[in-house]
Amino acid sequence: MASLRLLFIVFVVGLCEAGFRERTLLNRLLTDYDPESRPWPEDADSGPTRVNFGLTLQQAGIDEANSRLWALVWFHLEWTDHDLKWNISEFQSLVRDVRISADRIWTPRVLLENFVVSSNRVPYNGTNVVVTSRGDCTYIPPLKLLASCPLDLTFFPNDEQICFLNFTSPGFSVSDVRFDFGYSYEAATDTYVINNEWALMSTYGNIITNDQNRQIISYQIKFRRRAFIWIRNLLIPIAVTSKFLISN
Repeated sequence: MASLRLLFIVFVVGLCEAGFRERTLLNRLLTDYDPESRPWPEDADSGPTRVNFGLTLQQAGIDEANSRLWALVWFHLEWTDHDLKWNISEFQSLVRDVRISADRIWTPRVLLENFVVSSNRVPYNGTNVVVTSRGDCTYIPPLKLLASCPLDLTFFPNDEQICFLNFTSPGFSVSDVRFDFGYSYEAATDTYVINNEWALMSTYGNIITNDQNRQIISYQIKFRRRAFIWIRNLLIPIAVTSKFLISN
């Protein structure tokens, strides 16, 4: 019993020490840190900040009445900030990474360009950035997006629709911040929640540089309407009603 009590005390002391060292580290990292200044490449006086970009599609669908795409997504942003490095040996290897509020350090500002309501242009807040001792930063904020999506209903209800999510980083040219796909040019759909009306067919991503030397990260989202829902809920009732009226 005494040995268990001793182990518990050692465990609690270890947690307290790790917490103290983490607070000490955060104070050191953030003192004189300027969150408005983008990270520079190591050992370089110039050059773009390189950011790996990824998108996870959680839910999506089409609002036909308003010709728009709605989507619940997670951004996956990775970059390196050499002003946030530390030597783990100074902290007895107790602090290998820290969580820092996104509003306290520089983060890539990525906004939806083809938005349909102004709220999509508000920067995301409330998500922490995970920073390792090497200055590697990982930021995975959730967003709800509403994007314009012109529809072609020629083949309704057996139609397919293609919508786009176009992202850009306002205020930065490709010479300042350069985006690349981190793991895949397609949006991740491992945790995608199936839409009962629209079947998700593909999510192809592409990065282009426009005439203003700004990068556009564009995802082509392709849907196919689940026609059986319309046949069941609309066409069959119409056919039954028509037959009843004719027979009477």
